Amino acid sequence: MYELNAFFWYKALFTVELIIAEMLIVLHLRRRSRFALRAAASVIACIGFSLAIPVVSHSALYTSFIYLVIFAFSVGAIKFCFKESLKTAVFCGIAGYTAQHVAYALFEIFVVATGLSQIDTSNAAGSNPIVAFPLLAYGSGQSTIAFNPFTVMFYLGIYGVAYFAFYKFVSPRLRSSDSVHLRSTALFVLVIFIVLIDIIISAVVSEYSSIKFDKVYIVMQNITNIMCCMLCLYIQFNVALLRRLESDLAAVEKLRDREAAQFELMKDNINRIDIKCHDLKHRIRTIGANSSIDPEAVEEIEKLIVVYDSRVRTGNKALDTILTEKSLLCNDEGIVLSCMADGELLSFMTDGDIYSLFGNLVDNAIEAVMKLERDLRSVSLSVKSASGLVYVGIYNRYDGQIKFEGGLPLTTKNDRAEHGYGMKSVRMLVEKYGGEMKIKTEGGIFELNIVFPQSCI
Repeated sequence: MYELNAFFWYKALFTVELIIAEMLIVLHLRRRSRFALRAAASVIACIGFSLAIPVVSHSALYTSFIYLVIFAFSVGAIKFCFKESLKTAVFCGIAGYTAQHVAYALFEIFVVATGLSQIDTSNAAGSNPIVAFPLLAYGSGQSTIAFNPFTVMFYLGIYGVAYFAFYKFVSPRLRSSDSVHLRSTALFVLVIFIVLIDIIISAVVSEYSSIKFDKVYIVMQNITNIMCCMLCLYIQFNVALLRRLESDLAAVEKLRDREAAQFELMKDNINRIDIKCHDLKHRIRTIGANSSIDPEAVEEIEKLIVVYDSRVRTGNKALDTILTEKSLLCNDEGIVLSCMADGELLSFMTDGDIYSLFGNLVDNAIEAVMKLERDLRSVSLSVKSASGLVYVGIYNRYDGQIKFEGGLPLTTKNDRAEHGYGMKSVRMLVEKYGGEMKIKTEGGIFELNIVFPQSCI
């Protein structure tokens, strides 16, 4: 049951391969306290557990059971080291297992193609176990690939390339812990089912190969394994990404609908304020002329009314409306809002899109400068044309560090499920009109520039 044959040692090698593959995807997750100690203990425990599993049978079914038990233990280790849900831990474990299996299949294709797979070193285990260390095993370890510099070089090379390709594939798709789970239960079950069937088939072929070796059969089976694994990775990351994008789009559209309603309400309110301010100015002047009210008090009241009567006029009614609202807010908070905008250049955009675009831009700038001292609170906005292009720029100071995700700054609010869609809405609007957007953060200055093409003018 604990015979020191090739499969006994291969369990440990498989565990190490699995841990390395899982590490490529889990290290960005939220770590628990004393992470280094937990990680070291987990690695030792996983390897020790794999060696402790008894080999009571060399059948394909029992071999598959051993691999699944080791996999389950590694998922528990992920849960032990990171503050994530069990579903997230399983997701990472499956992705790691898939990467390990692809590397295993590629290496097996190599050794079969080179003829190394027909070397039987199982009898050498008793006299020199290192020589028979199983870089790859057939029939639950009844036959192995000889451990020598040549085989080790290709083993490390093939696994290294496979793991590097896996990391390059998953790293752009990893944003946060929200990126490493499938929201669709049906898809999650499908991935588990494909991986499970792939493991069983691989174990059956391995057992069959120790009885009757067939090079073509093994190569074709490994190609099928690789295709199944790639399908699983596609479902896990690309399909999950599409689902997230659909969810984000729905949230942005919901935000746009709410902004459209706010825009109509704001236009009505500002028009009413204009009428009231106009009437009040004349009434105050009449009162000041026909009564004993202090002329200085009348002048002070008129100045206050002028603040609320100072409409921003850019030549575009939608832009005037949003900037007038924001200027009132800036005045209350001691923020200097400077604007040099030719609103007529935005005639290619709908009123709703203008409100959404500039509303989000100015709101983000105001939120940033509110964290500064009052004498540093300033926001600068410009809309101009040059060389047949429309340039939109907004600049403001900020404090702290801005983190980016997918080229956009992350929201600083705790509830990311409800916030963070403003900049996504901005990018969607820019792309809608064929424009380009660039963000630069240097020296405590946040600078966002948008360029719309000549066809928009």
